[in-house]
Amino acid sequence: DQVVAVNQFVQGGIQFINDIRDFIKERAQIEKDYAHKLETLAKKYASRKDKKSIALSVGENALSSNQTETGASFETSTIIKAWGCLLEEIENIAKDRSSFAELLSTTVIEKIKGVISKKEESRKKHMIFAQKLISDRDKIYAEKQKAKTRYDESCIEAQNSLQKQERALDEKTLEKLKKQSLQDEVDMRNNKASFATNEHKKKYYNIDVPALND
Repeated sequence: DQVVAVNQFVQGGIQFINDIRDFIKERAQIEKDYAHKLETLAKKYASRKDKKSIALSVGENALSSNQTETGASFETSTIIKAWGCLLEEIENIAKDRSSFAELLSTTVIEKIKGVISKKEESRKKHMIFAQKLISDRDKIYAEKQKAKTRYDESCIEAQNSLQKQERALDEKTLEKLKKQSLQDEVDMRNNKASFATNEHKKKYYNIDVPALND
């Protein structure tokens, strides 16, 4: 039955979208962890930078006036500023990564989740409808078979009535058999009409309904 094949195909598509969602979810977590590590790293060395700046300026290793005159203090100040810029850049990268992770989690993943939900709901509705069609089809086939059986039996009865007329021994019996034969013929026609009706139902479900989907 093609319904099973179509259902499996749709389920495969939904599973594929699920895989994409899982990938993005893991990617978002990686970005979040990376942002946290960068932020921790930047804060750690920013604290060290501040302490080192103080030490280089007025602390235990304060520069001599001679070193200041030769520009050593300027060089030290430049290095500290460069180091500060680098740490600030790391902090900005951490913020960007964190924002990106948040975007993936709150926007992209949620939208994909919505798509999956709609597709799954649609799949279930179509399967319910398909099962109903199959059930109706089976009922029609069963009715058709019953109608055909009744028609075949009525044909046999009508044939038997004609044969009995040929063997009738008197007019009274013949008249009675003619009436019975007439009734058998009526039954046969009625059963034929019922059988034809089932043929129309079969055409409706097997030809007309599928044609609507083309």
